[in-house]
Amino acid sequence: MKKLLLYLSLVFTSLFALEIMLRFYGYTPFKYFDYKVNSIHEYNEVLGWKPKEGNYTFKSKEDPEKFNKVTIMKEGNRFSGNNKESLGGIYLLGGSFVFGEGVSDNETFAYYLNILNPKYNVYNFSVPGYGTVQSLLMLKEIKNELKLPEIIIYGFINHHKVRNVARGEWLNHLLQNSSKDSKFKPKVPYGAINKDSNLYFHPPINYIMLPLREKLALIAVLEKIYMKQITKNRKKQQHQVFHKSIYEMKKVADTMNSKFVVVNIDLNKSESDKKLTDYLKNKDISYVDCRVPNFQKFKIKGDYHPNKLGHNFYSECILNFLIKNNLK
Repeated sequence: MKKLLLYLSLVFTSLFALEIMLRFYGYTPFKYFDYKVNSIHEYNEVLGWKPKEGNYTFKSKEDPEKFNKVTIMKEGNRFSGNNKESLGGIYLLGGSFVFGEGVSDNETFAYYLNILNPKYNVYNFSVPGYGTVQSLLMLKEIKNELKLPEIIIYGFINHHKVRNVARGEWLNHLLQNSSKDSKFKPKVPYGAINKDSNLYFHPPINYIMLPLREKLALIAVLEKIYMKQITKNRKKQQHQVFHKSIYEMKKVADTMNSKFVVVNIDLNKSESDKKLTDYLKNKDISYVDCRVPNFQKFKIKGDYHPNKLGHNFYSECILNFLIKNNLK
């Protein structure tokens, strides 16, 4: 009995010393960024999450006196202007940049494009946090909900590659930005490449949640180590998954008799897009580079999402592409 108590005492002392050391080097217990965040999303067993119909308001980061309006329609798309009588339609897919995180309904490039291009109704089916995989799954889900579009546009940023394979740091980020009191924790479906070099999709998974994670830095570190280990092989496949997911979107668009266009809307103009453009050219997929020329000028202050000026830039860039290719 004395030996057992001695061993337990040594273990406890060692763990306590390790906890102190971790705190000294800046490690902390897990923390939610906002306990009372109001979400526009609801759980979805295929997509992980999906916007729910309703009208929402959020305080602007740039103007404390302003509130941004977010309107989610019954089909799950964000309001982008009143529908016109024309038969043409454009579906927009992507993450928060396309959705218009941080700006109002009438400041998104979907809204601007709807005004600038009277031939089409623009439907914004993008969702904050989505990557290519979730955008593809969303496209499959909405395929038969509305009249088939003439054009499908997927707007991406490079971070979608991380999201597509559900990297550990991305799952951690999503959990930290979720509501602590929500019974649904963020889950992400991801893509992987099998031994036959084919793309397949894994059902949504979430970040590991161990007991005492909000009390001990040691537990939070163990979670990160575990998640890094189980996702390291997926990390190696993220470029393949990205490319093959885009090609799958193209094949879905073909079944809908829709023109498919990939648009680069990243705020990082310095990174080369040659590898992607070569792949898209080989697969006969249209591509347009709409990255803004100046990062600071076109982003929301204190944030990394595009501001109203950035959305205006995107709408004009896409419109010019449509005109040039006789799609307007």
